Amino acid sequence: MEFRWLYRTGRDSSIWAEFAAAGRRDSFKNADERGRNWSGKGQHRMLWLAAIGFFMGAAGLAGVLYCMCSAWIARKSATDDKALRDRIGKLVPVNLVSLMIAATGLVVATVAFVL
Repeated sequence: MEFRWLYRTGRDSSIWAEFAAAGRRDSFKNADERGRNWSGKGQHRMLWLAAIGFFMGAAGLAGVLYCMCSAWIARKSATDDKALRDRIGKLVPVNLVSLMIAATGLVVATVAFVL
């Protein structure tokens, strides 16, 4: 692993420059073997987890947008109050499930990026 970029930035007095000057490059190699570095096998699992979280969040937001558009159309085309309440009442479970899916997707993506 090369540390030339540290010296190009002019931060020679930083801890990273001291670490590079000490010649402790083997610790990066050992960290890579333990899978704690981004170049290990765990990277692909976290990438898939982040992608799943992203698509769950997108699906949840699409459901929320569907509920918003359906409620707006129902409001514009409703003739009486009881029909409007019935149509909106059918959208409430869809809206709650969509919000739950979006929140779960956000949590999954956050966990993937943190780990």
